[in-house]
Amino acid sequence: MDRRTFLGGCGVAATISLAGCGRTGETDENGSTPTDDGAIGTSTSEQTIETTSGTQPQLVGQSIATEETSCGTPDGSATVGFASGDGSVAIEGVIAANNPCHTATLSSVDYDDTSDTLTVVIGVESTNQMCEQCLGQAEYRASLGFIGGLPGRVVVEHGGTNPGAVADVMR
Repeated sequence: MDRRTFLGGCGVAATISLAGCGRTGETDENGSTPTDDGAIGTSTSEQTIETTSGTQPQLVGQSIATEETSCGTPDGSATVGFASGDGSVAIEGVIAANNPCHTATLSSVDYDDTSDTLTVVIGVESTNQMCEQCLGQAEYRASLGFIGGLPGRVVVEHGGTNPGAVADVMR
């Protein structure tokens, strides 16, 4: 896998995922926001991101892409890269699947600020296509964007047919 290309793409993905996050909408004292036509609508969710120094890292974006699927038995490992320049964590790996017609998914992503640990669970999802019958594997690349720094530890777990931790990396 070409890590330089991947890490370069992580910066772009993190930038795109942050687009529009720097401005909060105008609200009145009732929490209503004006619309383009002057009418007032009620805001159902609002996200404010503080970027003061000394704060814990905040997860602000996540993505995963399945690079290739095939028959085979993966080695059950993943690699983790930290790119402090663009505030991203990159994960590359290969996960087992029932057959090659599966894609990798982010089953769960959890950052614990007490332990400064990011736990990422990678799963698989069927593409619901006709498929050859063999044990499959899905090669994936995941990117997680942060502001306020990067986590001190990243744990990657694979779900699916062979669950368990596949990487535990300290920055």
